[in-house]
Amino acid sequence: MNVMKDEANSDYILDRVDFIDIHWLWKRYIDKKPGYAKAATKNKRGVRCKTVTAHKLSYETFVGPIPMDKEIGHAKSCPYRHCISPACLSAMTHSQNLLMRA
Repeated sequence: MNVMKDEANSDYILDRVDFIDIHWLWKRYIDKKPGYAKAATKNKRGVRCKTVTAHKLSYETFVGPIPMDKEIGHAKSCPYRHCISPACLSAMTHSQNLLMRA
């Protein structure tokens, strides 16, 4: 991606992934059951404030805000649940996301 919307988060994210082709594989904490990557966000003073799913943080950092009626889902062609590449993520309705997982 050329434009980084949030420089502090972009550095945080890029330091914690392995790049394999278009995939950005999260190297830190991954939930065992669903297999999704988790990230700790920081406030403006650099203090850790909450844990979020890394794919949502990546989308908001490199693409933009998540629309109110949407959630972030992985492309069906992406085989990695812990991939947080903006190329593998898109905003979709819950119904669309369920179809992508099927």
